[in-house]
Amino acid sequence: MQAFETVWDLIKASFDLDLDDFDLYDAVNVDSPFPKGTELMEYMKTPKGIKEAGQMGAKARRIDYPLEGMELPDFKPKDPYNMQNELRDIFGGSGVKGNKWTQFSSPSKMINRTFSLPTHTCGIGGYLRGVEDSVCEACYAHNTGNYRFNAVQQKLLRNQDRLTTSDPEQWASAMAGSIPQETANFPVFRFHDSGDIQSTQHASMLADIAAKNPDVMNWIPTREWKMIDELSRARGGDLPSNFVPRISLPMVNQTLDNDENERRGVDTLDQRIIDLIQDNEGVKHSTVITDPKYANRNSEMKSVVCPVTPAKKDSCQNRRCKACYMPDIDLSEYKKH
Repeated sequence: MQAFETVWDLIKASFDLDLDDFDLYDAVNVDSPFPKGTELMEYMKTPKGIKEAGQMGAKARRIDYPLEGMELPDFKPKDPYNMQNELRDIFGGSGVKGNKWTQFSSPSKMINRTFSLPTHTCGIGGYLRGVEDSVCEACYAHNTGNYRFNAVQQKLLRNQDRLTTSDPEQWASAMAGSIPQETANFPVFRFHDSGDIQSTQHASMLADIAAKNPDVMNWIPTREWKMIDELSRARGGDLPSNFVPRISLPMVNQTLDNDENERRGVDTLDQRIIDLIQDNEGVKHSTVITDPKYANRNSEMKSVVCPVTPAKKDSCQNRRCKACYMPDIDLSEYKKH
């Protein structure tokens, strides 16, 4: 045990930051990976950490990108022999360098890797975490599993920072250029297994990334229905067919039918959310249910109850399921675990 502690002390001593005195901007800017531990997650529970995460989120609301979209140019690195370092500057990504660097995450349940942000910068989701019986009350990505660890949080924070400090067109072009190699075997991609859309401009970037890769289905689970509504209006309802924003209904067992919500004793749903989903063919939705009796019974709405269980080795790929990515699935229903 003493030998282990000696090695651990040496690792911490070689790190560029004092783990007893740092802030989130240090985590973003330090040019080396954080040592193993949960210091970043613990720091973001403090008043100072909460404030700094809020500032990062607020900065992302000011991304300068056209809501009507643009045809993204092909990404061309300034130096092809140094492309990875260039991508590291654009995306942030993990603290490591070399072949192990990536901006993507590897959630165990997903078919492919994903691109994600910190839950601490979620807007509506951040509010819902404090609401009893909301779908975000027990957020799996906020303080559980591998999401607790420094390596994960450092990557997410660096992703968040570069989303707001990189040139938006360059960021979107580089992301569009990175996705095909991630989806070569299964042409589906998910944004945000952690975190959420930061602004309508951010949503516009994601729509253009999807348009750049028309053969890849892009699933964007989100609580930010107002941003999707604004984007759809700005584009006259014309969203890329492979761009699949899936609005997460805020309360467990909630439906688009407010009469049914009242019968279930669930909060009624904002009529604007109902109209957004029902009036826009390209906007889908999801809900969380506690019992099969709450599953969809509307024959006019194509729905799928997620077959994946909490079992460690169970996954979308094992179940041969990609329903959430598909625009013909109106409703994805997840069993509360």
